Amino acid sequence: KTINLPGGKSLWKKILTKKEVAEILGVALVSIWRWERAGNFPARVRLSPRRVGYRAVEITAWIESRQTGADTK
Repeated sequence: KTINLPGGKSLWKKILTKKEVAEILGVALVSIWRWERAGNFPARVRLSPRRVGYRAVEITAWIESRQTGADTK
């Protein structure tokens, strides 16, 4: 299952910015920061000294795991 960015771009093997991840999830940037601090979010990928990203496949897997958890409640 592949999630697409607005404009139809596929996320497979892509590194997403924090802003793109927030847009996909429909949350604020601070929510991602909180989930990271709590250890409940995929690890960052350091792209440069001042830039990080997230592997799209890990974000997709994280979303699917959250959906599965919600379905069992």
